[in-house]
Amino acid sequence: NHGDVNNDLRWTAADLTAFDAFVANPASYGWFRAFVNNICDLDNNGVANATDRAMLVQLMNMSNSAAVAGSAF
Repeated sequence: NHGDVNNDLRWTAADLTAFDAFVANPASYGWFRAFVNNICDLDNNGVANATDRAMLVQLMNMSNSAAVAGSAF
């Protein structure tokens, strides 16, 4: 799932933390780097960057709004 960096099937602050860690030092991911980049590259331009981070924040906000709305029922 694009943006679900920690693979918990949700977009949360934990994904944003993992995204930031990856972007800060992608080389530390070794052979796993291409896989993580694919998850973090939400706009599919080949690189995880500020645009992808902004998209992840939007997904988190929408996901949180849906959870709040759903809990009202």
